[in-house]
Amino acid sequence: MTPATPMMAQYLEIKAAHPQALLFYRMGDFYEMFFDDAVAAAAALDIALTKRGQHDGADIPMCGVPVHAAESYLLTLTRKGLWWRSASSWRTRRRRRSAGRNPW
Repeated sequence: MTPATPMMAQYLEIKAAHPQALLFYRMGDFYEMFFDDAVAAAAALDIALTKRGQHDGADIPMCGVPVHAAESYLLTLTRKGLWWRSASSWRTRRRRRSAGRNPW
């Protein structure tokens, strides 16, 4: 079994705390959903279902919406009686030493 990436580990941790809700996970300019949330959201919102990598040897279903349009998608889910939560990804940045340049 391949360990989850740090991003996916964070997603799974947040999802475990809110199993009843569709988790909109912000990554850059998109909110992304994975696994069963992606399947349910894609059907409810009539958006494309795709995949992103693998987890435990199986493809990870994924769908997403642009952040700038998220409010209308969330309103649609609410009107359909579906619960949702949003969260943002975080990264641990390690300071790198460089020749006089600030990499951040």
